[in-house]
Amino acid sequence: MKPDWRPWLDPFVNGMRQTLDLAVAALLLSGQITVRSLILSTSSEFRLNLTGPIFGGPRTIAKGKSKSGALILDAVDVMIAFLLILNQLNVSGVFLQSQRFSLTVSGPAFGGSREG
Repeated sequence: MKPDWRPWLDPFVNGMRQTLDLAVAALLLSGQITVRSLILSTSSEFRLNLTGPIFGGPRTIAKGKSKSGALILDAVDVMIAFLLILNQLNVSGVFLQSQRFSLTVSGPAFGGSREG
């Protein structure tokens, strides 16, 4: 008879995932990371890639140093952080590149399923 570890392991894994989501929300709110790109899916969901100087990538800035563009980017970052805190978005993946990496977020708020 094999021991069933799932009842013990699930709360631990879910807690770790929520901690990761909260850490990403903190990085978004502090300006360390921001939205880099949008990924559209054929299943009517979309995902966002997040990166920034702390991950070896550039910080997304508004073209022409427009104050309204910068305000919109900051508002999007705050909205994503809020959805991460409310558990409507989750970190769903990591993209590794030669000198940087980025995190992918998705979830029910973007038409996807809840991770985990």
